[in-house]
Amino acid sequence: MQSPLGIVDIALGNTAWSAKTLKSNNPYSQTNVRLISGRNSPIFSSGSQDFFADVQETGNQVLSIWNSRLQEATQDHPFLRTIVLLRNMDTFQFKVFELSISEFDPADYEWSLNPRGNFIGRTRRGDNHAFTWQPHGSQLTIIRQVSASARSFRIRRPHTLDSEKVLEELGYDDDWLTLLGPGIISISIASSPISDDTYRTGETIDIAVTFSSTVLVTGIPQLKLRIGRRDRMANYHGGSGTAELTFRYALDKPDNDRRGVGLSKDSLDLNGGSIKGTDGRDATLTHARVVKDPKHKVKGT
Repeated sequence: MQSPLGIVDIALGNTAWSAKTLKSNNPYSQTNVRLISGRNSPIFSSGSQDFFADVQETGNQVLSIWNSRLQEATQDHPFLRTIVLLRNMDTFQFKVFELSISEFDPADYEWSLNPRGNFIGRTRRGDNHAFTWQPHGSQLTIIRQVSASARSFRIRRPHTLDSEKVLEELGYDDDWLTLLGPGIISISIASSPISDDTYRTGETIDIAVTFSSTVLVTGIPQLKLRIGRRDRMANYHGGSGTAELTFRYALDKPDNDRRGVGLSKDSLDLNGGSIKGTDGRDATLTHARVVKDPKHKVKGT
């Protein structure tokens, strides 16, 4: 389940657990763990603006934030626990244990700064390192000892499956899979009118068609432009061996469109040629409609 507190990951009845999984070089011999708790910022909770003005006071505020979150969580779940899994995925060694979640009395801890500017909380009795708080990110690290009741275990590495045999048993056939060539990811007008926002007779309109990977072109494919109520064919102009092809159309006198140039969906035609990926697969030529662009009006003269 989700919880805005970041403390309740699993809930059952009146008990809730915070679940942590930590990498470990040797889970069997590890004696303490560093448990991360985010969102512990005195700026939002206490209105503090200068963390470093009073290091002890800032540390006290951080612990007060933690305590307040626990108090809110216990309204629905009186019994709070942390379950920790130490793991080494190279050796498949693991250790799992539970810890109680409790409030911390700020009076029991003394705070100082380390060379990195992080806040270090130590017990007043025994001088044990108990917390690290990072001003950047407001992350509180709680240092806890591994429980004496922790259970260590190892998982046997699973056998490697024979992929060919599995596919055969599933009845796999090559018809299950169709490998597609490069597809069109964008179409845009790559030219600009000589004057203002309007093309005139004799000017050319270039359209850039971008594919998902390199394509190779043979022949003269065409791209159907929508100008006024008429379709005009822009011829392939260049770009073979790259992922972007250019199509060009030279304006004629009857061409007029105050709304600009557009394209209907799926308007690319091979015209007897081909567009293929470098692996020889036919490119997928489907594309969405390109709306008329008023920055590219047409006025044949």
